[in-house]
Amino acid sequence: MALKWSTFILAFTTVTSFDDGHKHEIRGVTGPAIALPDGGHYHKFHGVTTVNGSHPHSHKYSGNTSPSS
Repeated sequence: MALKWSTFILAFTTVTSFDDGHKHEIRGVTGPAIALPDGGHYHKFHGVTTVNGSHPHSHKYSGNTSPSS
């Protein structure tokens, strides 16, 4: 049975650059696909970074992906 495109979510991790003498690991997830009138879709995403830096800190982030083509 094939999954509908609107049911998938994604998990992701990556590492930031080494600017300012430190880096952060980024972890996050996307929400389900949100349909667009032209037949494409986009996802909302959110996550948090690890605590790093000479003044230990983390970052929360959220946004939308670009639309599929």
